[in-house]
Amino acid sequence: MDSADGIRPLFLIQFVVGILIFILLITQMKEVTFTRGERKTSVRSHFLSVLNDVPGLKLLLLRQCVQTFISHIRMPFRGIYMVDIKGADEFILGWRGTVSTALTLCFSIPAGRLANRYGGRKIAYFSRVFGWVAILITIFAPLSHPEYLIIASLFEGFQIALFIGWTAFDQELIPLEARGRWSGITMLAHGIIGVISPILGGILWNINPDYIWWINLIGDAFIILPIMIMIPDLKKKMS
Repeated sequence: MDSADGIRPLFLIQFVVGILIFILLITQMKEVTFTRGERKTSVRSHFLSVLNDVPGLKLLLLRQCVQTFISHIRMPFRGIYMVDIKGADEFILGWRGTVSTALTLCFSIPAGRLANRYGGRKIAYFSRVFGWVAILITIFAPLSHPEYLIIASLFEGFQIALFIGWTAFDQELIPLEARGRWSGITMLAHGIIGVISPILGGILWNINPDYIWWINLIGDAFIILPIMIMIPDLKKKMS
């Protein structure tokens, strides 16, 4: 990490792996066929009608927009914060990625079983607590002990694994014939938000770098989680 030449091979490896994944997808993916109804509305109305046709999608979109906003405030400064503010070195950062990935890999199947047993949404709600703990550990980790950041990564891994129930839920909420429109809406919203939020993150960084983490904690606890709870469960209504 002392120079660009030291880290450049990592991007080369990422580039090669990306090409391999692209080849795999383009050769193995199959089209999903379904009956398309005749469109009698304008492109704009057809594009946005999915938000009115499916209960809960407006709240789901709002949750994703808030998530994108607060995460993109932190994202560009995450590594800088850990190195410049908390004193992490390349080994601390490497262990963070290893611990989080390994835990997610090992705990994904048990997390799926927990989601099936107790409900994916309940497990997803509980997963937010691990994220909050990870943020608090990151904020209060002393400069003399940057290894605490590895413990924070451990909690992040638990959060990712336990959130699997919500990933399944929001896919069930979106009808198959509307997923193209839904993807277009979310990508547009995320793109716009992703341009604005890092600028705000830079302003907050100049005031106090800890603020970008506190915003993530407060936003997740008092905005994202309540929105998740408010989104209706269509399966329960149909039953």
